Amino acid sequence: EVEADWSPDGKKIVFARQPVKGACKRDIFLMSANGVLLKQLTNHPACDRTPRWSPDGKSIAFVSYRDGGEDLYLMTPNGDNLRKVTNDAQVSFLNWSPDGKQLVFTSKKDELPQIHVINVDGTGLKNLSQSRTTKDWYPVYSPDGKEIAFGRAGVVGFAFTLHVMDADGKNQRPFLKDFPQHRVNGGILWLPDGRLLFSGEFPNVLIGDRVTGVFAVQGENMKPKLLFNWGIQMDITSWFDPAFARAVQPEGKWFTTWGQVKATGLGRDSN
Repeated sequence: EVEADWSPDGKKIVFARQPVKGACKRDIFLMSANGVLLKQLTNHPACDRTPRWSPDGKSIAFVSYRDGGEDLYLMTPNGDNLRKVTNDAQVSFLNWSPDGKQLVFTSKKDELPQIHVINVDGTGLKNLSQSRTTKDWYPVYSPDGKEIAFGRAGVVGFAFTLHVMDADGKNQRPFLKDFPQHRVNGGILWLPDGRLLFSGEFPNVLIGDRVTGVFAVQGENMKPKLLFNWGIQMDITSWFDPAFARAVQPEGKWFTTWGQVKATGLGRDSN
């Protein structure tokens, strides 16, 4: 079970299930937060992945290969009213805008991966990155919807650093200007209290290696704090604020790890 996402009310979890390791086949499932009730929402020979709840809890967006490309689809939490949003967009890493009117995602259709936004009715598709020299991944809106955080890397390699831009694509800049050694490698969350969480790594000169884990940063250009150092790359996928719960999917592992994180007082300086 991978790519889990809490419902806005914290009562349900939607996730993708991959029955065979290494196989492309995935379907979307829904379960109660206590894991007792389970319902399959999609059943298709193609791969359905990356489910994300809408802010009002009335829709689930996901990526599917069912028409030959990687496109955005919407459905109800019952798996009904399936609707295609994009056409051959080669979608990855989707997220909702806080008002539920738009979806932001990485499109691999261009020469380099770029951040795009689209209205939920399929109109208004726009390339926000507009870059010929960078690869942009992991987009997520700020809680007020005014900005988008994302990971940016050069044309060569995958050394992603945390960046931010206005919701219309303007004012693109490094979020951690004074801490470029911190790399993003597995997802970003922007919490209601303004903190950014990201799966990443940084060099530790004391041990002569890179420390991999989940980091929190309180604001722009502030020093990240290491929350978890599990020694493996993790995709942080969801945050349920009332219970301060998180869902992470360790890279290369075929299960979802659930844990509890307090809202304040966690983390230590990453040095």
